[in-house]
Amino acid sequence: MKKTLLLGFILCVTGGAGAGATILQDGGRADVYYRDGARFALEGRLKEAANAFEQAVSLDPSNGNAYYSLGNVYSELGRWADAVNAYYKAISLNKEDVEAYNALGVALSRRGQYAQAAAAFERAIKIYPKWAEPYFNLSQVRRQLHEDASAQAAYDKAIRLRPDYATNPPRTFMTAGARADAPPRSKILEAMNAVNLGGLSENVTATSGATAETAPPARAATPAAGEKVSEAARPDSMPDSMPDSMDARAYYDLGAKESRAGHYEEAVAAFQRAVFLDRRDARAYLALGDAYAALGRWRESVDAYEQAARLNPNDAETFQRLGRSYAKLRETTPAPSGATADAERSGGSGRAPGRGGGTAGGSPSGAATESAVAATEDDHDPTAVYRVGPGDVLDIRVLDARERRTTSYQVTPTGLLTYPALSEPLKVEGLTTGQVAERLGAALKLRAAGANPEIAVGVREYVSHAIIVSGMLKEAGTKILQREGVPLYVIIAYAQPLPGAGQALVVARATGRSTAVDLSDVGAMKMLVRPGDVITVRSRPDQYFYIAGAVRQPGQKKFHAGLTLTQAVLAAGGTLPPGAAVVAVTRQGGDNHLVTTKYSLVDIRAGKNPDPRLQPDDRVEVQK
Repeated sequence: MKKTLLLGFILCVTGGAGAGATILQDGGRADVYYRDGARFALEGRLKEAANAFEQAVSLDPSNGNAYYSLGNVYSELGRWADAVNAYYKAISLNKEDVEAYNALGVALSRRGQYAQAAAAFERAIKIYPKWAEPYFNLSQVRRQLHEDASAQAAYDKAIRLRPDYATNPPRTFMTAGARADAPPRSKILEAMNAVNLGGLSENVTATSGATAETAPPARAATPAAGEKVSEAARPDSMPDSMPDSMDARAYYDLGAKESRAGHYEEAVAAFQRAVFLDRRDARAYLALGDAYAALGRWRESVDAYEQAARLNPNDAETFQRLGRSYAKLRETTPAPSGATADAERSGGSGRAPGRGGGTAGGSPSGAATESAVAATEDDHDPTAVYRVGPGDVLDIRVLDARERRTTSYQVTPTGLLTYPALSEPLKVEGLTTGQVAERLGAALKLRAAGANPEIAVGVREYVSHAIIVSGMLKEAGTKILQREGVPLYVIIAYAQPLPGAGQALVVARATGRSTAVDLSDVGAMKMLVRPGDVITVRSRPDQYFYIAGAVRQPGQKKFHAGLTLTQAVLAAGGTLPPGAAVVAVTRQGGDNHLVTTKYSLVDIRAGKNPDPRLQPDDRVEVQK
């Protein structure tokens, strides 16, 4: 009788998945509860997921993954104090758990513990400095601490790694489970892996219960009450034959099978469960990225590939796929609107100011945007416009009462578009796609009196705007720009600099001038790269300044970025007694003439004047 009651209790708790749990050791029973927790969480049954994970950690206190997942469920429920405790426990079991540190920072920030949150994000960055999300989150808490300079630096680093964050920040926990009015089947645990794997539905409406003050806004959310979600988009849209007791390997095999059959939505669901159950499986993340890429969900594919690259940094194929998806993401990410950019600059959005390198385009659906840009500005912002050039392949869609047809045409080497309905080629080089549509529509209207076809033009293949990137990079070679100008930091992030890289030499095609840019100089890295430019990434060359006069150790000294005048004096052993008061700094101006500026050390030390920064090759003379 006791055995019967015990078996019935286990069946109720595990939903039938743990019928054999009575004969398992505690570790095996913990695995059963862990799998149940994963299933409940992905189905949005958060309270049941929390109960299952609590049972898992109770039976196996050494299971760091279970603590981490429990923390995520608590976060979704808005139980931030419990989430913090769970993350701390996960970190105590694995000091290098970068995902747990990042999630811990989010939970701490939601509790208003911004200093502790900053420490957690900084630890995540130290463990894995190539992940953009902790930098972005750090910028938010630094802003809350009124440390604007540090917030800006963290934000710039995040945008350098992921330019799309400028318009589409990383999502955090939705706290959907805390909403009494949320549909029970729609409480999807969006951030279970804290790596932005993407929502299972692309057409949902944001209804986050969390405020935007302490964390970035969410990118996906729960459907409004009554909103219909497609079966393919549901987290439980898995084949009927899939048992709930499958482990990570079985889910991976199922996902691979569904991918081979072209069932990519089902493959995504299977791979998500695989990485949920084993978030150290680089192979599963790579396959998940492939499935997202097949669906054209580029942001999620980039997120998955990033995790695969983090777990397996020596796999060149992973980086190649990441690069391809990243290029598609940049192509399909809209640029910040003027209002958005102004709000960011004024701090109204709560985010550090910045600008993304990704912009919309590359398809007929982007033609209206391009046309609007062309109509309001004539290349004032090169990052927001693309002008057609030789070799580009255009998609031309004609919409009239009789038919809707789309055909591709390649721009000739002389910049002409040969369109069958026109008697002579149309000059399109230098025009935006919106301008091409207007000019083509006008020509067709003239040719056929009374006709007024609606034309939409997009770029199918970008060819004309090429640059060359070489040097200390993982992805050197010819790159194709999809705008008239792209910030240098976007190019460098995309090409992935190797360890030791410190400087980019940019040779401008238009002027022939060479510009050396320090990769750590946030401001200089915003310079625009244009078609035909050549970029060479190299190690940072040794630079020097020269100091003489009333110092103990005059002569040539090594220069480093950010060196100030007082630091230079100290590097020379300090001033000679009775103490110098004036320092003359001489440097070469733009006209190759020397310019000298004098500074008072007394005023600088007293805080009356700022400590000026030196430049390479400065001549410093300390006067008595």
